[in-house]
Amino acid sequence: MAGIYRAIAYMAFSALLSWLWLTAVRRATRPMLPAPRRAVELRRSPVPSPPQARVDLEEFRWRYEDASFRWR
Repeated sequence: MAGIYRAIAYMAFSALLSWLWLTAVRRATRPMLPAPRRAVELRRSPVPSPPQARVDLEEFRWRYEDASFRWR
Protein backbone atom coordinates (compact mmCIF):
# COMPACT_ATOMS: atom_id res chain seq x y z
CA MET A 1 0.00 0.00 0.00
CA ALA A 2 2.87 2.36 0.75
CA GLY A 3 4.20 1.74 -2.76
CA ILE A 4 0.99 3.08 -4.29
CA TYR A 5 1.18 6.27 -2.25
CA ARG A 6 4.84 6.66 -3.14
CA ALA A 7 4.02 6.26 -6.85
CA ILE A 8 1.21 8.82 -6.61
CA ALA A 9 3.49 11.28 -4.81
CA TYR A 10 6.22 10.72 -7.40
CA MET A 11 3.80 11.35 -10.28
CA ALA A 12 2.44 14.50 -8.63
CA PHE A 13 5.95 15.82 -8.02
CA SER A 14 6.94 14.98 -11.59
CA ALA A 15 3.87 16.78 -12.95
CA LEU A 16 4.70 19.84 -10.83
CA LEU A 17 8.28 19.95 -12.08
CA SER A 18 7.12 19.52 -15.69
CA TRP A 19 4.61 22.35 -15.31
CA LEU A 20 7.25 24.65 -13.80
CA TRP A 21 9.72 23.80 -16.58
CA LEU A 22 7.16 24.36 -19.35
CA THR A 23 6.06 27.65 -17.79
CA ALA A 24 9.65 28.88 -17.64
CA VAL A 25 10.30 27.85 -21.25
CA ARG A 26 7.08 29.47 -22.43
CA ARG A 27 7.91 32.73 -20.65
CA ALA A 28 11.46 32.77 -21.99
CA THR A 29 10.42 32.14 -25.60
CA ARG A 30 7.25 34.22 -25.86
CA PRO A 31 7.34 37.12 -28.31
CA MET A 32 8.29 40.44 -26.79
CA LEU A 33 5.05 42.40 -26.66
CA PRO A 34 4.80 45.94 -25.28
CA ALA A 35 3.62 46.10 -21.71
CA PRO A 36 -0.05 47.06 -21.34
CA ARG A 37 0.87 49.90 -18.98
CA ARG A 38 3.13 51.41 -21.66
CA ALA A 39 0.32 51.15 -24.22
CA VAL A 40 -1.99 53.07 -21.85
CA GLU A 41 0.69 55.74 -21.38
CA LEU A 42 1.09 56.10 -25.14
CA ARG A 43 -2.66 56.54 -25.61
CA ARG A 44 -2.83 59.38 -23.09
CA SER A 45 -2.21 62.93 -24.21
CA PRO A 46 1.39 63.86 -23.43
CA VAL A 47 1.68 66.20 -20.46
CA PRO A 48 4.91 68.21 -20.23
CA SER A 49 6.80 67.65 -17.03
CA PRO A 50 7.25 70.63 -14.70
CA PRO A 51 10.67 72.31 -14.91
CA GLN A 52 11.73 71.23 -11.42
CA ALA A 53 11.23 67.57 -12.37
CA ARG A 54 13.61 67.77 -15.33
CA VAL A 55 17.20 66.71 -14.71
CA ASP A 56 19.81 69.29 -15.54
CA LEU A 57 22.58 67.11 -16.92
CA GLU A 58 25.27 69.76 -16.75
CA GLU A 59 24.54 70.44 -13.10
CA PHE A 60 24.58 66.71 -12.41
CA ARG A 61 27.96 66.37 -14.13
CA TRP A 62 29.48 69.32 -12.26
CA ARG A 63 28.20 68.08 -8.91
CA TYR A 64 28.83 64.34 -9.07
CA GLU A 65 31.26 63.54 -11.86
CA ASP A 66 34.37 64.86 -10.09
CA ALA A 67 33.45 63.18 -6.80
CA SER A 68 32.73 59.81 -8.44
CA PHE A 69 35.81 59.99 -10.68
CA ARG A 70 38.09 59.41 -7.68
CA TRP A 71 36.37 56.10 -6.88
CA ARG A 72 36.51 54.65 -10.40
